[in-house]
Amino acid sequence: HYHEQALFEVDAKGRIHWFNEKFCDLTKENGDVTEGFDWVSIVEEDKREEFLKEFSSCLDMCRKIDIETTSVYDQQIHFMGHPYRISENRHEGFLIHLYKEN
Repeated sequence: HYHEQALFEVDAKGRIHWFNEKFCDLTKENGDVTEGFDWVSIVEEDKREEFLKEFSSCLDMCRKIDIETTSVYDQQIHFMGHPYRISENRHEGFLIHLYKEN
């Protein structure tokens, strides 16, 4: 059932390194967001700094990502993700589910 959800993976620094077709479908209006940190361009520019602060905190603290924000198309979007833990305080990246709020 995972093929029905927009999923992507980021490495320990937050760079995208895997995504599925549903993620591409959801983000296609933003152009190519499948390299490095380009995926962050999905988030509305005025919300980006706040989003990145929270996202960076999740990366640094190896904790679940659960961030609601606004897309560049003024839609409510939600990032939900879990770290690939290699120890209590270290991870090798995150698997993130991106979806639009209703």
